[in-house]
Amino acid sequence: MLTISNLTFQHDNSDFEIAIPNWNLDSGELCVLTGASGSGKTTLLHLIAGLYLPKAGTITVQGGCTADLSGQQRREMRLATFGLVFQDFRLFSYLTAAENISLPYNLSGSNSAHPEWIETLSESFGITGILHQRAATLSRGEQQRVAICRALAGRPAFILADEPTASVDSECRDTILNTLRTYCEDHNATMILTSHDPSIRDSFTQSVDIQDLQHSEVLES
Repeated sequence: MLTISNLTFQHDNSDFEIAIPNWNLDSGELCVLTGASGSGKTTLLHLIAGLYLPKAGTITVQGGCTADLSGQQRREMRLATFGLVFQDFRLFSYLTAAENISLPYNLSGSNSAHPEWIETLSESFGITGILHQRAATLSRGEQQRVAICRALAGRPAFILADEPTASVDSECRDTILNTLRTYCEDHNATMILTSHDPSIRDSFTQSVDIQDLQHSEVLES
């Protein structure tokens, strides 16, 4: 599913650098990625999704190297392969929750986000009652669950979730983690989830600190 080899990346006008010799994840693998704030967890997720391109090395997802794709091809790959949960949610404040969930698939002409599936997801995350409310009127925790629902709406093979439980209480956290884990088990999907919460590590097949990842010669599932 994922192979990273000799990866280096550096933002323009910055001394911060990510350097990962090797990392492999199989289909169905559930990984929690930990590390201090500013250590590069979000940057690594963006590299895997093709939002950033590496300075050197390769990132291969489902057999294809992201750096070999054009910008349009990477956008198509994200819609077809990834479910992305951003820290800042990236919801359109003037659209309803339901419109935010289905928007990426409506824009792409994809048929993968069926209304029945979105309804099932909404029930799982407890947001059925807010689907017709504008995103601007929702609490931060409600916005978080809408963003996660949007990420799963296209039935992705690979979930990249950046701090998806940071804005919710422990009960909602457990619901989110259980729903994500069940989805991955049912669809043989791979997931990388970033978190500062050490209590969730036992829910994953692999727990990796990004600093260890950068200093290991080979890290495989």
